[in-house]
Amino acid sequence: MKKLLLFLSGILMMVVGVFLLAHEAEVWFENEQKAMKWYSDAASAPLRIPPSFHWAPAMQKEPFQQERVEWNPQPRLHSKLGTLRIPSIDARIPVFFGTSDQELDQGLGLHQSCSLPGEGTAVIAGHREHALKGAGRVKIGDELIFQTDKGELVYQVTRIRIVPWDDRTVVVPSDKQELKVYTCFPIVPGASTDKRLVLQAELIQ
Repeated sequence: MKKLLLFLSGILMMVVGVFLLAHEAEVWFENEQKAMKWYSDAASAPLRIPPSFHWAPAMQKEPFQQERVEWNPQPRLHSKLGTLRIPSIDARIPVFFGTSDQELDQGLGLHQSCSLPGEGTAVIAGHREHALKGAGRVKIGDELIFQTDKGELVYQVTRIRIVPWDDRTVVVPSDKQELKVYTCFPIVPGASTDKRLVLQAELIQ
């Protein structure tokens, strides 16, 4: 009887293991399918973060002066705001208003507590598994282009930071014409993380 129970327990553990592996494979496949819509083949290659990545300095330049951009009417929660283009990694990712699972499962989400693009500091979040899987390749000087039906705003990356997950300097309202894009770090699907990768960019045109 004892041997039978051990045998059945072993079978049960094998079944559970196969189920968990199948689930992980399904999640991975779904994330890859999402990323394929937004990235080229080159941008979907495995990430290789250079050793000096953590110490990227801020780029010194004169800030771009532009009149305040008004969104009229104001966007509704969950609505699509536009598309974030990152030419250096061949990415075109949809951006939605809000940062719940509903928005982040479809692309990127813009924090409601901060400004809309062109009105001040806009803060965008995305998952490392699909929407921002190529963020580790972005370098200082690269452009982040926010496209809407009203036109486009071009930002230039001036700083790249690795911060604790609860860093309070990331999601902060400001009148400064800036765009912050962040995701979990390291950018390895499934890896434990308590940090965030933050791309900080200033409006240039």
